[in-house]
Amino acid sequence: MATAQRKTRKQLLKEPDEFLTTYVRVERYVRERPKLILGVIIAVVVVVLGVNGIINYRRARFAKATAAFSDALAELKTENADAAQQAAAIEKLQTIIKKYSTLPSATLARQAIAAHFYAQSKYAQAAESFQALAATLAPESSSLWELAQLGYAQSLHAQKNYDEAIVAYRRIIDHPRSRSKATALLGIARCYEKKKDTEAALKTYSEVQESYPDAPLIDLSFKIESLKAQLAASQG
Repeated sequence: MATAQRKTRKQLLKEPDEFLTTYVRVERYVRERPKLILGVIIAVVVVVLGVNGIINYRRARFAKATAAFSDALAELKTENADAAQQAAAIEKLQTIIKKYSTLPSATLARQAIAAHFYAQSKYAQAAESFQALAATLAPESSSLWELAQLGYAQSLHAQKNYDEAIVAYRRIIDHPRSRSKATALLGIARCYEKKKDTEAALKTYSEVQESYPDAPLIDLSFKIESLKAQLAASQG
């Protein structure tokens, strides 16, 4: 069996160093192509600066939208604000919706406008605003959609537009993850009662009582008994 020959220090020093050889090749490549290398470096710097610039721009835009919304909402909620001041605040909120349509501040501005109109008993404008808000939200992923839809239904209800209100309430009940089904069903029962449809009202009130016994709603026992008496009198 042949024995491996040991290399002397002098022989090892004469062999090419792999690291040095690679370094020499790289250094030669860079020296022979300075414009190309400079272009690559500039491109990398531009990309890095561009990404940072986009991030900083988005942060600044988000901050501006949030500040603008806070100011407009404070003006709208100012105690003893007159009609002109409220109108000016609404206009600022509408500007936020147009300017920052993809940011959360626009959604909050829509909600603030709708809630303001409802509180002022301007139900037609409230219905329009709540409907516009719901249209921008995904029903399957947003609890705010449910609140907007409930506001829309209640605004129609307040306008005595009972048939459309029932349809709007039904959308909430049909939502698989709705937390306002009892409230919506109660709204439907009241719409039927206002329509003088005693049988449908009684059936729906009874459904609320049976399906949601622990819901924090009004005691419906007296209402149900009263409707039963009305129905019996009309049939007898």
